[in-house]
Amino acid sequence: MDEVGTKVDNCARAGALAAGCTVDIELVSALHNKIPNRAGTLLAWENLKLAGAAPFDAKDQEAAKALGFTKGLSTELTAPPEEPSLSHGSSDEGDVSWNAPLLNFSLANYAQGTAGHSLELAKQANMPAAYKGVVQNVKVMAFTALDLLTKPDELKKVKDEFAATMKDRKYDPGSKVMLDLKHFPEPPGVTATAPDTVAFQASETVFDEVAGTVVNVYANQPTGQITGQATSQVTGETKIGSLTLNGREKSYTIKTQVQFKPGDILVIKYQQKGKPEILCKRQIVPT
Repeated sequence: MDEVGTKVDNCARAGALAAGCTVDIELVSALHNKIPNRAGTLLAWENLKLAGAAPFDAKDQEAAKALGFTKGLSTELTAPPEEPSLSHGSSDEGDVSWNAPLLNFSLANYAQGTAGHSLELAKQANMPAAYKGVVQNVKVMAFTALDLLTKPDELKKVKDEFAATMKDRKYDPGSKVMLDLKHFPEPPGVTATAPDTVAFQASETVFDEVAGTVVNVYANQPTGQITGQATSQVTGETKIGSLTLNGREKSYTIKTQVQFKPGDILVIKYQQKGKPEILCKRQIVPT
């Protein structure tokens, strides 16, 4: 990420040079956790019910199922939970939520079971169903904005809750306020079972299992003993298992050379032939 960040900074510098001006680059963290606002969420929920689910038709459902997603597109509306749930994606909206109330809601615009940042998700991004979902989201956003502009009592609820929540909190740009790794679930399609088995379901993983792809498993903290040898404490990212795929297997398993235990952190990486190794995701071995 540091390398990518440098490239983005250099793009800004190049633009400034071309325009004959200057640019100042300041580190502002995009790592602050989201601050929920239930008053705003409930207001958005009422408008979500008013707008309704996206009007997916039979063709939309058939297109989703043709990609292998048998559950198709969801048309159910689910009320906000009593307790806020964890969001496992990264977004600068977390930082926004420390400075102003943040309202979160979403409606389906791709098939149930689709892995984030995957080829399957990219394929669905330009399908008619995706546009239908976006239109419904825009409606909910517009309805909620109108309520906040025309209903002072609703706006006051949102503002009062934000003020109470932030009373003893200070926004510190540039600091790294991140959830501990233990709060993140296993990567899609990957299941680690102590002491030495990592199983993969190709239809759910975030990478493309073509022939020649190398899938590597690393230990990211001390683990157990190396099979058949004396106990060895492994630290850092030490490769403990690897597999080269022969084709598009529906499922496959890696038996690690090093035993791991519940609570250990494993790092899954993959490398397509002739390309650099890419991090898939870290995961905690379930207890």
